[in-house]
Order: sequence, then C-alpha cells, then structure tokens
Amino acid sequence: MGSYCEPTPGYYTDGILNFLRRLSPGTCIALQYDCQRPTTATFQGFQNGAIILSDFDGFPGLAHLAIQKVNVISLGSYSRHPRDRRECDCGEV
Repeated sequence: MGSYCEPTPGYYTDGILNFLRRLSPGTCIALQYDCQRPTTATFQGFQNGAIILSDFDGFPGLAHLAIQKVNVISLGSYSRHPRDRRECDCGEV
C-alpha cells in the first residue's frame, strides 16, 4: 500500500476537476491558491487545465487560474472580516 501522507498530483487534480464538473456557470465560489489569501470569484467554466473565473478578487474581466495552483475551493463566499482575527507570529508586519 502507498503512503497516505500526500496525495499524488493526479489525485489532487482529479478531485478538483470532479468538484468543478458539478458547478454551473455563475456559481459564487471561495478559493485559496498558491500562497495567496482566500478570495472569491464567480465560476464560469474550466478548459485546458484552467478554471475560468469572473469577478476574481475584484478583477472586472475574465481570469484563467491553473487548476494545479488551487489548494482549497468551496461554494459560496468567505467573510473578509472574521469575528476573531488571529495574529500570526511569523515575523510579518
């Protein structure tokens, strides 16, 4: 049996793709990609390994985001102002 510590890139991409296949264009999503903070967008579709989004982080046009860069994706939106904001001790100002 293989290790369950880290999923393979194929498993990860297939999982995201299976989720995206269930979405309809116009669905509001929240996502976190690369090392960026979570943001919201409107799902428009996916093609050639990219998610097509509108209203992506306030950008007025269409944006293409590589599926393999997405860490987390969910339906709906997230609160930009959480009730109990935690401070980070990572040395950032």
